[in-house]
Amino acid sequence: MKGLFWNDFYRPKSLDDTLMANDIRIKIKGWVESWQRGEVTKNALILWGDPGLGKTTTAFAIANELEVPVIEMNASDLRDRQSIKNIAGLASIYMDLFSIEKKGCSKVILMDEADNINDSRSKNGSSDTGGMNELLNVIRNTRNPVIITMNDYYGFRRKSGGSDIINNSLSIEFKLYNRRRDIDYNENVRKLRTNIIKIVEENGFRISQNDVSVIIERNFPDIRGIINDVQSIAINSNSSMMENLAEGQRDSATSIFEIMKEIFRGRNYEKIFELLRDKDFDTSDLVLWIDNNLPMEAEDPLDLVNAYEILSTADIYLGRVIKKQHFRYKVYAEDISAGVFNGISTVNKKFVKYEFPSMIMSMSRSKGSRSARKNALKKIGKITHTSSKGATDLLWFYSAIASTSKENKIELMELIGLDEKEMEIITG
Repeated sequence: MKGLFWNDFYRPKSLDDTLMANDIRIKIKGWVESWQRGEVTKNALILWGDPGLGKTTTAFAIANELEVPVIEMNASDLRDRQSIKNIAGLASIYMDLFSIEKKGCSKVILMDEADNINDSRSKNGSSDTGGMNELLNVIRNTRNPVIITMNDYYGFRRKSGGSDIINNSLSIEFKLYNRRRDIDYNENVRKLRTNIIKIVEENGFRISQNDVSVIIERNFPDIRGIINDVQSIAINSNSSMMENLAEGQRDSATSIFEIMKEIFRGRNYEKIFELLRDKDFDTSDLVLWIDNNLPMEAEDPLDLVNAYEILSTADIYLGRVIKKQHFRYKVYAEDISAGVFNGISTVNKKFVKYEFPSMIMSMSRSKGSRSARKNALKKIGKITHTSSKGATDLLWFYSAIASTSKENKIELMELIGLDEKEMEIITG
């Protein structure tokens, strides 16, 4: 059990065990009971709100209440028209014999993080084209409950078909309390504190009620973040981490070279985490530094492969920060990067001069060119009434015009308002 994420292992199994405001619990139970009675008015339930509150956990708790399995499609799946039709569509219309007899349902269809459905057309085929319309079809024709979770409710509503999906669903803003320090807030904090201490003790660790209260106060209502911090502190017996949490402050910034040395040579998780708390650079920079210097530290080819496997996992989480706008993933990426030494069986005893990542140097050198390109695209977008991204597709056209003659080039610069550097970007 110690090797598992506590968030997953101790996920609540019922709606009564799940933390949420009481009025929200009543609404959700009412929707569940309508399916149990066979008197459904809204086929779909939308749970929206900040990350880490327990929306997905609630969806699984609903399935437990209905005693049925979950058919899930999340942000890592392709969710275009055909994919949704093949998975959610079929699941929505087929029932088993027992469900038909008792007028119930045979499964719950979960569309997790639906606000990340990319319904625009993409040249590389990575979009979820037609996904929103097919999701609407599923909701209208389903014989099984559909649960949709999302963070950005208003962004989802602006998508094509988003308003129709919302109008055909029961939408609930998922909150743990309505006002800070109200009855729901105090009750949920008390319940959470009791459950956390119980979890810690079940796993053979100890943590004081005061320490738990400090972590809850700093993170609430991000339940996922609270439990992750508690697990990290309990497993690492990290008293210095608790001191910093309580004080809410940091010491002077730590040198990247000091951190690199501790990761590759010190190999002490507690010390590495302590240094990382005081860093003055981004997690993505840390990954680049490790990537650039790893070949010099891992001399054995097998060690190099194993270490890069760990680092690539950290890079996946960094990608999810951008894709999902869930910045908690940065913490995961940092923690995984810190453990890259676990892939290296033989510690390098030779002196290694850590080198500045070539990618950061290249980005620094090209900063002027990137800025000029950004400005040029913005100006083209303005006169063509399109976005900077859309203006990229027009560069070839303006480049062709500029290359016909010097006069046309000058006229184009005046028309768009480009300077010499920006014109160079267009002409290549």
